Amino acid sequence: MTLMPIHWTWRVDMSTHETWELYRQALDASIDGMALLDAAGRYVYANAAHAAAYGFAHAEDLIGQSWRILYDDKQLHFIDEQVFPILQSQGHWQGEAVGRRRDGSVFPQELSLASLPDGGLVCVVRDISDRVLAEQAQLLYLLLSENTHDIILFIAPNGSIREANTAACTAYGYTHDELLRLGIKDLRAPEARATIPTQFAQVAKGPIVFETTQMRKDGSAFPVEVSSHSADYNGEQVIISVIRDVTERQAHEAEIAQLGRAVDESSDEIYVVDGDTLSFMQANLRATQNLGYSLDELQQMKPVDVAPEMTAQRLAEALELVRAGIRSTAMLRTTAQRRDGTTYPVEARLSLAETGGRTAIVVIFTDISERLAAEAEHTLILTAMDQVSEGIVILDEDERLQYANQGLEHILGVPAASILGKTLAEFPAGPGFEELHQRAGAAMLSGQPWTGMLIMTRSDGTPLTLRVTVRAIRQPEGQTRGYCVIIHDATEEAHREEELRQSQKMEAVGLLAGGIAHDFNNLLTAIMGYADLLTYSLPPGSPEAAGAATISQAAVKAADLTRRLLGFARKGKIEDISVDLHTVIHEVCSLLERTIPRSIVIAEELDATHSSVMGDSTQLQQVLLNLGINARDAMPNGGTLSFRTRNVHLDALFCQLHPETREGWYLQTDVEDTGCGIPVENMPHMFEPFFTTKGVGKGTGMGLAMVYGIVRNHGGTIHVYSEEGRGSVFRMYLPFTEITGTPSINSQQQPVSGHGRILVVDDEDAVRKVSADILRQLGYVVDECSSGDAAVSWYATQPQERRPDLIVIDLNMPGMDGIQTLKALKTIDSGTRAVLSTGFGLDGRLPEATAAGFTGWVQKPFHPYELSVAVAQALNTQH
Repeated sequence: MTLMPIHWTWRVDMSTHETWELYRQALDASIDGMALLDAAGRYVYANAAHAAAYGFAHAEDLIGQSWRILYDDKQLHFIDEQVFPILQSQGHWQGEAVGRRRDGSVFPQELSLASLPDGGLVCVVRDISDRVLAEQAQLLYLLLSENTHDIILFIAPNGSIREANTAACTAYGYTHDELLRLGIKDLRAPEARATIPTQFAQVAKGPIVFETTQMRKDGSAFPVEVSSHSADYNGEQVIISVIRDVTERQAHEAEIAQLGRAVDESSDEIYVVDGDTLSFMQANLRATQNLGYSLDELQQMKPVDVAPEMTAQRLAEALELVRAGIRSTAMLRTTAQRRDGTTYPVEARLSLAETGGRTAIVVIFTDISERLAAEAEHTLILTAMDQVSEGIVILDEDERLQYANQGLEHILGVPAASILGKTLAEFPAGPGFEELHQRAGAAMLSGQPWTGMLIMTRSDGTPLTLRVTVRAIRQPEGQTRGYCVIIHDATEEAHREEELRQSQKMEAVGLLAGGIAHDFNNLLTAIMGYADLLTYSLPPGSPEAAGAATISQAAVKAADLTRRLLGFARKGKIEDISVDLHTVIHEVCSLLERTIPRSIVIAEELDATHSSVMGDSTQLQQVLLNLGINARDAMPNGGTLSFRTRNVHLDALFCQLHPETREGWYLQTDVEDTGCGIPVENMPHMFEPFFTTKGVGKGTGMGLAMVYGIVRNHGGTIHVYSEEGRGSVFRMYLPFTEITGTPSINSQQQPVSGHGRILVVDDEDAVRKVSADILRQLGYVVDECSSGDAAVSWYATQPQERRPDLIVIDLNMPGMDGIQTLKALKTIDSGTRAVLSTGFGLDGRLPEATAAGFTGWVQKPFHPYELSVAVAQALNTQH
């Protein structure tokens, strides 16, 4: 704020005192707190705003009080050690401090101090808590001097000093004796001495008052006002002069003039309204310029003429608390109207002033057009920022949070109001916030933005993967004001990426496992087939028959191993029939009860009303058995192993989080233990191949990978939930079917004989040969081809009577596969019937195989009985 002289145009019929009172009352209406302190730091003047800032109802409550009661010890130390040294050396100081109200509360303030010649202080205080108003007048204007001691001199007719008071000694810098040896000319400035004879002549005729310039002992001059009259003193006619130092008064008058100019130059419109007639008495230059009226025209008008809403009734209502002494200023918003009819919004501040025994209303209009436009724009921006899903945070240069949008509330799960004003260091401890703190500091130092991924925790404990951008906010001149932090919740994206990586990893290992299983199945088909044929041809009970049976049993076990490999490779759904999972759970629980320690209690809570799924009962049993054994290992000291089922509907949100699933109804199966739980760092790797926490030789790391592959191959998904010390839950979702489960075929029955011509097409010699030999022993005439191309060529050359009644075709062959081969054969003979043979399983190709015309299929390795049944059903042979 700036100290400015006062200039004001006053009416002819007003005295200087009246005019000053009017100006003083106008300043009393200021929203800035203004005060004057004496050399001892006590209040000698304060306006209502100053008193209100410190919590005093009336300015008079401060008069005579020390300013030190308005600050705490910390602020007093700051003022004494830092402010006063500058004030003493420069004569003024301006800055920010923290004041203390009467009730003990504190508030930030803008404080301006200026030294006065008598050692006092001009003090201007503005509460900057809200900073909603523009700058107003900046320093108090008035230099008051109470209890001033006038100079009194007794002057002889020849001009010598007969007597002088103590104030004279102080003012001139002489001792009393020195003054009595001087004449009046010695005390008058050289340029003012010529008027002394004239003034002596005038005072002989009567009292006079005049102004002149006096001179101190040190040669300095000062203006004075002299009141002189003649009187008898010890029998001598002398002149008694009462001399008043008017240095302060002249400065005061200059300040009043400057204040008048400041009022005229103010950006606000300032009016003085007659409290009785409500007519304008005065208006500053800004008022006449804004409204387009001259001062003479305004003095013929009332406030309602320039602001239609400011009726007499509204003014009376607004000033009611002011008249009651409860408030010093009333404030209202209204619309001002210019001479040309255009309007603009204003904020009107109303206060009362006493001048010449009359009450006046001081009205100050502030044009708030720009403020309202800025507020509207600010509101629009904030509304828009709250609509975005990303979290937007603004930090100041101390990393203290100044703004947070609703997106941040949603991401972190905390209300923005609870974290506003906090620094990053005050946020919950965690590597994510620590790194954000480091990155913000680096962005400030380098001036370069940073974008990266951070791991944080939501308020409910949910882990979050966030993509964060930190960018410095710079002023036009390049100084950093703070930071803008954009936070994108990438948790779902990271989860999907991890799912994709897991799927790709499983797919790669699965291809290897599937290839191995396929080759094994081809070998086992020959071993199993010939062992069974040998068993059928030998006398029952003979050593040879027992040996052949042993070979067959070993092949069955080897086939079970390949079944597991195919399950891991997600290519081994050997059967695709309706399986009652409740029945499978009963069988698994029965098996586990006989094998796990009695300290583990097995519980079944099977609540699903639809418990059948399409798939392979053996593989589903393997899944549950594997999970049960893992649960046993997690409970070495005993516990509870629970199997639970229920029907659930997976909605779009769940499917969005788990893209491998489709929306619909599922059979949910939980396998839960009360064991040691799984460490957090192991959770992402639970279904990875070869990952194990068991010791060397105790685990292969393939069990859960196979579980994952089988579940996925059955169109389902599986997840694990665990906390260390609180057990684990493996939860799988399988699409259920309305079809009731059917019993599996007993492969140890006698093969079904038949007759007819059959073509066996397989690229593996051993598989082709054993299939042909089995069929020949069953009574069929058999032809063989080693590829699809060879079969089509052979078939095309055969007459109708030599063409086969049925073709057994391998699915996976070099060149044309089994489905392509049958399609080519049907172009030759549309009535061709065929059975599909595969070592992989159909792997989702059943609809394609059915559409191509296959009437059945058989899984390698197969027993003669299984092949015989598939062929007999395809030929519609009764058995």
